[in-house]
Amino acid sequence: MGKVKFAKPLEQIHVQADEQLLGRIFSNIVLNGLQSNKENQVEMEVSALVKDDKCTISFKDNGLGIDLELRDKIFLPHFSTKETGSGLGLAIAKQGIEQMEDHLV
Repeated sequence: MGKVKFAKPLEQIHVQADEQLLGRIFSNIVLNGLQSNKENQVEMEVSALVKDDKCTISFKDNGLGIDLELRDKIFLPHFSTKETGSGLGLAIAKQGIEQMEDHLV
């Protein structure tokens, strides 16, 4: 299917967030990236940047990217370009991030 690597060795980063929600968000993003290209070996890199008491997590893969005409649809529930996809992964990820933003102080 593919492989996931971290940009640099993992170090502890402490954040105030819902651990289960973050786990769901991260797993949906990683799974979506790994399933996006069946022809080639997908590689994904995950990186974390801490600056000014904020943590940014980035996911980057070697896929072809998202077609321009689909970009407005990818976060809609039940939209999928995969034959077996439910179309919920990125919708759940987006909703989870929005919920966390609503609770930031």
